Amino acid sequence: MHLPLSICQLGGIHGPDFAIAISKVILNNHIPEPTNIQQKYIDELVNNLEIEKKESFGLFQALEDNEFQEQFLAFS
Repeated sequence: MHLPLSICQLGGIHGPDFAIAISKVILNNHIPEPTNIQQKYIDELVNNLEIEKKESFGLFQALEDNEFQEQFLAFS
């Protein structure tokens, strides 16, 4: 269960970078040229989703709420 553990990165020093990757992959938001760490997270998320590792502890469902999504994007 790789994706749930990677979701924990939202609380680390690279939390905003991971949130940017989620906004790109899950919300299909355009981002400027990603940094190396952001690209690593983007690639990791895409790979996880391709191999059906989609558990996000409810984060992806919560992002469907507009108010929560706005706060999440502000964090990123």
